[in-house]
Amino acid sequence: MTANQLLIIDALNLIRRFDAISQKQHQQPEARFQATLSSTLSAIEKLIKRFIPSHIVAVFDQAGPDWRNTLYSDYKANRQPMPTYLADGLATIQDSLLTQGIDSLLNPAIQADDLIATIASKATEHHLPTVIVSTDHGFWQLLGESQLTIYNYFNKVLITPDSVLQRYQVNCRQLVDYWALTGSSSVNLKGVPGIGAKTAAQLIGQYGSLNALLQCAKGENTRVDKVLAHQDDAKLTAKLMQLLTDLPLGFNLKQLRYHSGK
Repeated sequence: MTANQLLIIDALNLIRRFDAISQKQHQQPEARFQATLSSTLSAIEKLIKRFIPSHIVAVFDQAGPDWRNTLYSDYKANRQPMPTYLADGLATIQDSLLTQGIDSLLNPAIQADDLIATIASKATEHHLPTVIVSTDHGFWQLLGESQLTIYNYFNKVLITPDSVLQRYQVNCRQLVDYWALTGSSSVNLKGVPGIGAKTAAQLIGQYGSLNALLQCAKGENTRVDKVLAHQDDAKLTAKLMQLLTDLPLGFNLKQLRYHSGK
């Protein structure tokens, strides 16, 4: 294990998956919440033992629209609202994390995905190896930096650039352009009609990028014509899928240093 390592926990990604399990096992909201809380804390203890981080932070989404919703009102509109008992209990979860020495980060104006991407980017720029704990494929676009790893806690799998290539048939830096063509059901974004995963991978592989694809002349082939006919939608989806990595954070990495049981 490395002596210095940052562990970034996509908190609601972890918590809501445990809550989905709790809902199947318990009928009463209080019992569901206690089970979710227990599972979350246990998982984080296991993550700490697994990665032995020198720095750690749990990043939460906070209710409220952000710039993506301004550009596209249906962004994430397909997401189920958080159960009231869980929303009301988030402060308790955050307090419990603090007793484990883990600070929680949230900003009502900034999506957790962008906060995580920015923290990870700044950390790797400072040569601090970083692990993002999340099942969200959106973070896969950040891979390619040798000091960044993504860990799927539920599958116990480390995601690497090879994982991206095997899953999507494009490399990490082409993922956003790939999604511009296919869309992403997880955030309610539709792609270019008639362009599926296989065709999208072939087009991005052939032309290298969405921008290069959009420079093609109409009539080159039917697949390109489909993209050109919906290029505004493709550009919007690419913009919405692109994570921000340069946000002002208002704190430095030293403040994320892990001290067990603050």
